[in-house]
Amino acid sequence: MKKYLKDYVSEYEDKLNISLMNGDGDLPLVDYVVDSWKSLEVLPTIKITGYDYTEEESKINVNKLIFKREKKKKKKDRYDYKFINDSRVGQLTVYLEVSLVETDTETGKPFIHRYNMKKSMLIPLQDDNGGFFIRGRNYYLIYQMVEKSTYTSNAALTLKSLMPVKLKRGAIEKDEVMTSEFHDLLLSSVDSVETYDVVGKTYVLPMYFIYVLKKEIPFMLFYLSKGARFALDFLGVSNVISFIDKLPKQMEPDTIYFQLSSRCYLKVIKSIFLKYQYVQAIVGGFCYVTTNRVTLEQLEDPKVWIKKLVVPNNYEKGRTILQFFNRLMDESTKNILKVHDYHLSNIYTVIRWMMQEFNELRLKDNLDLRNKRLRKNEYVASLLTLEFSNRLKRILSLGEKASIDNYKELLKFPGDILLQKMNRSGILRFNDSVNDMSFFSKFKFTSKGPHSLGGKNSNNISLRYRGLHPSHLGRLDILVCGNSD
Repeated sequence: MKKYLKDYVSEYEDKLNISLMNGDGDLPLVDYVVDSWKSLEVLPTIKITGYDYTEEESKINVNKLIFKREKKKKKKDRYDYKFINDSRVGQLTVYLEVSLVETDTETGKPFIHRYNMKKSMLIPLQDDNGGFFIRGRNYYLIYQMVEKSTYTSNAALTLKSLMPVKLKRGAIEKDEVMTSEFHDLLLSSVDSVETYDVVGKTYVLPMYFIYVLKKEIPFMLFYLSKGARFALDFLGVSNVISFIDKLPKQMEPDTIYFQLSSRCYLKVIKSIFLKYQYVQAIVGGFCYVTTNRVTLEQLEDPKVWIKKLVVPNNYEKGRTILQFFNRLMDESTKNILKVHDYHLSNIYTVIRWMMQEFNELRLKDNLDLRNKRLRKNEYVASLLTLEFSNRLKRILSLGEKASIDNYKELLKFPGDILLQKMNRSGILRFNDSVNDMSFFSKFKFTSKGPHSLGGKNSNNISLRYRGLHPSHLGRLDILVCGNSD
């Protein structure tokens, strides 16, 4: 009887998802790590010029990549540690070029100094079954379940990229300058309508705010950082919205005018304005960030709006906020979002997409499995991306004052940093299975870790998100869960 067991075919065998079990849809880990390194290019001073990758153990000296400090001892009294290669790893060497503006000590003239740097790190290797051999033991990765794109919170949408990108919607009230019918009546008795403070219909306009470094900033300031004409063209409303310095004597009946100041008015095509909330939000954005002293020249001056990114107004700190904002979109997020490439160029196009689809995205159910996705190797690379994000904050805070020593400090981390973070993340499982039923473990997943609900502290997750959802039935085994769930 026993010799025929190998030939037994279960009626449920064809329902076993072999591809999901083996993680066939996952890219090699090194590809995700390279994308994490490319995220450093969001700083204009850093450029990745190339990389080398090898899996030949004869070319890898782990003692140059692993170090251990004994802080209580003097440098000359510390022991030299010799590590044996008890992990199956490859070596990734990344080459960078750092371009800094420096001053010539002899002539006193500024020039661009290009520094060539390189950094090597260890990448754990996977066998044919997706397992790792680390420090003499066999491990395997479990899946992490995260959002496909955005998730909803209180009056806001959040996109988890290099760092969380939160878009919140509010409302402002703005008065139309005057109705066209009343304007025609005034023209019969006066020569100029600018001396009259006549208010027409009041509109409640949507207004979007972006959270950057825990600060609530009006979205329009980021688009105005290159001038009003660029903002209108980029947002796709240059044929709908325009600015004039004074009201015409004969107002167009299909146009709505909003007064920004006594020398600047915003005009918008009425039919499109009333139909599309996206256009109303752009009008509300201009009305919110401008003062009653704004002019047409100031609208085209980027410095005016970059200053307003911080309170009190400061141009240098505003540029720091702008640089931080520009880097929020990383390569992994571009590959994840299932939207047209038109929306994936940079963080500005993604925010534009989120504003255009805000109402539809807000209807998404955070608990529905149709809005979730599974990842493995990408999760490991996200640990490195998070480390880079924290290290970049120092350089961003310094701005142009950052020296080459600060950039060297950015790369001053041990070569086995990925192995360390994998051990601490909790996503590794020791492969202690002794029978052929180990495939059960291949379908396990966690909802904790980077880009997950609750962030670093999973205790912040409310009871609503810990409960069951109709989409879980028939897909998740409710008898298998963690102690905290």
